[in-house]
Amino acid sequence: MYENHTVTANFVQIFSLTTSASPSEGGTMEPVGSTAYRDGTLVPVQAEPNAGWAFINWIGDCTGVGSCLLTMDSDKSVTAIFEYLPTP
Repeated sequence: MYENHTVTANFVQIFSLTTSASPSEGGTMEPVGSTAYRDGTLVPVQAEPNAGWAFINWIGDCTGVGSCLLTMDSDKSVTAIFEYLPTP
């Protein structure tokens, strides 16, 4: 190197979102499993019950029974609770 150079490094913080379904046969989650997101990303979390099951509520960083939109500003964890609906 024969002359001075300036180098700038830009860093972005990454956070992890972990999702699960309880019980696992009750339905599916979107996004699935563990996913990495940049700081400030808005992530919609969805639960879809399988046939014969009902979505009951969220546990963790999503709460209640409605839709969930998370702002990734830390590591987060969400579980969807499903309940089996016996046929009459």
